[in-house]
Amino acid sequence: MSLNVKVNLGQNLLPTAAGVTAANAIGGAAGATYLADLLDTLFRLPTAGGAIDANAIAAAVGLDLADRIVSILTTGGYSISPAIGSDNLDNIADGASYGRPTLAGASAASTIGAAIGASVREKIKAIFGQGDLLISVSTPVGFLWTSHPLVGHIWTDGNRNYRTDYDVSAKKPSGKTYYISPTGNNSNDGLTPDTPFATLAYAVAKSDVVLIKARTGLYTQSKVMNVSGYINKSVGIIQYGDGDVTFSTHEALSWTLASGFTYTYKATLASDPIEVLDTRSINVLDPSQYKNLAKVASIAAVEATPGSYFWDGTDVYVRLDDDAVPSSSTWVLPSVGYNLYIYNPSTAIKVYLEGITLYGGSHGGIGIDGITGTELYGKSVKQFFSFREGIRIKSTPTVIFQNCESAWNPNDDGLNYHSVTGPKVHAVEIDCRGHHNGYRAALDNNNGSTIHDGNSIIRLNCSYWANKGPNVADVHTLTQSWILGGCAFDSDSGPLNLGPVDYAFNDGNPSIWMEGCRAYSSAKSAIFGTATDIVAAKVRNCNFEIAAEVGALSSLVKY
Repeated sequence: MSLNVKVNLGQNLLPTAAGVTAANAIGGAAGATYLADLLDTLFRLPTAGGAIDANAIAAAVGLDLADRIVSILTTGGYSISPAIGSDNLDNIADGASYGRPTLAGASAASTIGAAIGASVREKIKAIFGQGDLLISVSTPVGFLWTSHPLVGHIWTDGNRNYRTDYDVSAKKPSGKTYYISPTGNNSNDGLTPDTPFATLAYAVAKSDVVLIKARTGLYTQSKVMNVSGYINKSVGIIQYGDGDVTFSTHEALSWTLASGFTYTYKATLASDPIEVLDTRSINVLDPSQYKNLAKVASIAAVEATPGSYFWDGTDVYVRLDDDAVPSSSTWVLPSVGYNLYIYNPSTAIKVYLEGITLYGGSHGGIGIDGITGTELYGKSVKQFFSFREGIRIKSTPTVIFQNCESAWNPNDDGLNYHSVTGPKVHAVEIDCRGHHNGYRAALDNNNGSTIHDGNSIIRLNCSYWANKGPNVADVHTLTQSWILGGCAFDSDSGPLNLGPVDYAFNDGNPSIWMEGCRAYSSAKSAIFGTATDIVAAKVRNCNFEIAAEVGALSSLVKY
């Protein structure tokens, strides 16, 4: 693995020419102790007390330091090309190869001073366009998915901040494009934004379709894939136009005042609602979300409770907060019918989704059952209020989500990965969020993200909170999980299962790597194995508010 260093202009300023001869000015920036700190990702600021002695400081200006850098870092498994001098900075800028400094290049304090003064700091700023110290992050030893798509694309500043230049939109297909719109017509040719189809299912059925562009607006169940339709071919589905593209499983209902009641309205509905949403109002727990009405036990309770609903097996009864008549802004999400279901049992397909928000779905707002070669990619996709798991992945070898969200699924997990009999899942989540899942479930085992069955996952810069269960739970023998820059907090779990915990790894022998992660505001920050589990966990530079619990047969080591 390689150590790629950029200079932090705001804190770790390079010494000036005058400071080369002063021990206190140079501080701990030189010497094996500070270099060891670099390897340990601590990146402590130089202090006068950190200086070993004048000889160690003197070593900062000659070949001796270069030898020491190479020795220390190569022993730790790194390689380095130190940058000293303006010529080397030019090489960094143009990508030319460069080696470690020689005595001839650093023979005089004046020469070094010229390369490390204020002017070169400006040059560094111009070269990099930022003031971060960025170090390339290598795949940890033992993580078996060595060909994952983030190889060479992750950097850290050593202070629990991570970056990537990976963009999943590179997977977006190009080719024959069809357009759909909430105001379209399936009698159109669908070939231009001015002649769009009306339904997603109709566009998917076109034999030559490669990409579908959905104009912003609301698509109800009959305009998406209908109750039982599914995607069975390689295709991209992306948003275009200003605003949100929303795929919802609800349909407009006909409301009448319930006989004998003053505030309660009813409409015929064949299935128990997943949820009833008043899209005129926001959720007090999540201002980015619509208000979900309280589920009560009788029609009389609806009449007595503003902002509630009840289903009697035939009709749904609703009383809105302001006692208005329910309308098209009242979404009743049924518990039958898929939203986006992806399935082809005989052909490996590739599906790309971008800029879509999904409400409802009986078995996942997004569900996929894959075979060898199946691929699923999602960018800026949001999913809410599925009856079961929000995003349900089974036996899909390649899955990458970037800036995606799965939340407010009342009975189950947000992002869920399984492969009981099919090929193993290899998943990546980048800048994703999973929260408020399982809020109506009886058991405390509902997660923001969870992977099972010996599958592998990388989570980069993801956040999970307020789930009724461990916010993140990776389980089962041979499961491997690498989490970088993660944040988990405020588990909403009750006392059942493991209780309120942010990260939980148990139920078998999973292998876990965590770096730069944070956990707080839950009763437990992390659990690595219960009594009979054999969890192998490696952690570095993490901040757990509560000390991690480690099972008797499990191990937790720093790496």
